[in-house]
Amino acid sequence: MRQAMILEILQEMLGIKEPIAEHDDLTTMGLDSMTTIRLVVALERAFDLEFSEDDLLLANFRTVEKISGLINERKAEKVVHAEKSEVL
Repeated sequence: MRQAMILEILQEMLGIKEPIAEHDDLTTMGLDSMTTIRLVVALERAFDLEFSEDDLLLANFRTVEKISGLINERKAEKVVHAEKSEVL
């Protein structure tokens, strides 16, 4: 489900209809620095998370696999942070 949402957002952002594979280089499909900024905002809203400044590298958004992995990391950190807050 997560990858389906990522793919839907990417296809809309890049204005493409053809399927995007997990390992496709999105920069060859039109992903550039400006589109990446818009993508980051869309992903943060869709997945209710925040990327750190260190995350904001084009390399982290080059493939669906990398985007999905980064989202998984941020979601896991959010859960751990919430659990720690509940303990305190």
